[in-house]
Amino acid sequence: LLIIVCAVGIGLALALRISRPIVALTKLANQITAGDYSLRSLVNRQDEIGQLGDAFNTMTTRLTATIDELNLRVEEIKQVNDDLTIATSHAQEALRAKDVFMGVMSHGLRAPLNAILGFAELIEMSGQTDARLLHKIQRIRDNGARLLMLVNNVLDITRITSSKLEITPDPLDMRQLIKDLSAQMEVLAQTKGLEFKV
Repeated sequence: LLIIVCAVGIGLALALRISRPIVALTKLANQITAGDYSLRSLVNRQDEIGQLGDAFNTMTTRLTATIDELNLRVEEIKQVNDDLTIATSHAQEALRAKDVFMGVMSHGLRAPLNAILGFAELIEMSGQTDARLLHKIQRIRDNGARLLMLVNNVLDITRITSSKLEITPDPLDMRQLIKDLSAQMEVLAQTKGLEFKV
């Protein structure tokens, strides 16, 4: 009977010696799973359970380092996103300012150009000009009209960027286009001493 009691006592002691550290590791694992990464195993044994406790501590340390590194990367990404948001806002403000400037500048150029074209037409219609002067006035009108077209193109670009451009089909007079281009090129050819033929 004494031997049986001793055997049961020894069996219980061995069972407690084995099960207590395993229960402690299980409890520790549950606490770490809940988010407390500062906990470590206090198992100080040289057997397999001690090795399991050491491995558990190493794993928890690495997990903590990985989580810290990920948190740092998340903060860096948030900062980059904030910087990009600010840069995008500045770029949009700059585009709006450019569009306003282009619109104001284009309208500012159109008024004097229309006046020049109107005066050139008035001089041409007055009948007080000879053929040579009439040809020069026609050049003023043609180049003024060309410059006005360029200003209108700038306005169109401003409308395109603000999504306000309406496209309407127009017939193209090829003879007039060739005439206008040849009038411009003829002046350049004359200044270079070249013969220009169309």
